[in-house]
Amino acid sequence: PLIEAARQRAISLEIAEDSLLCPGALLWRFSYPNEMPTEAAHVQFTVTANSTIYGFVGWFTLHLSPSHDLETGPNSPMTHWSQVYFPMDGVEIQAGETVACEVILSEPPDDPRGLEVTLTCTIQSSIKRHFFRIR
Repeated sequence: PLIEAARQRAISLEIAEDSLLCPGALLWRFSYPNEMPTEAAHVQFTVTANSTIYGFVGWFTLHLSPSHDLETGPNSPMTHWSQVYFPMDGVEIQAGETVACEVILSEPPDDPRGLEVTLTCTIQSSIKRHFFRIR
């Protein structure tokens, strides 16, 4: 049970931009915590090099004012939030292959400061669903 609980935790850490297999993609625009996305986000990535996928990375841009943004991505200066790593078992993939993901973001009923992420990935015709909690 402890291993499974640990696998369901997203990990906040600094990710080097050159460790990404493809560029990031915008999933949603919303005003947290006043509104949450109600629709699943769908995104496809084309991998740029033969490699092994060990998970996905998430980050956000906080719009402080019309002229000031705080970016937390791998190519931005480090902030308190860093990036969020969503680990998974490694999958070997070839350059040019497509990875399709559905991402659902929700509020956990027992943690008003947390977020739940359901990540469903299709890699090489294999569909895997991963559940994570972020705090």
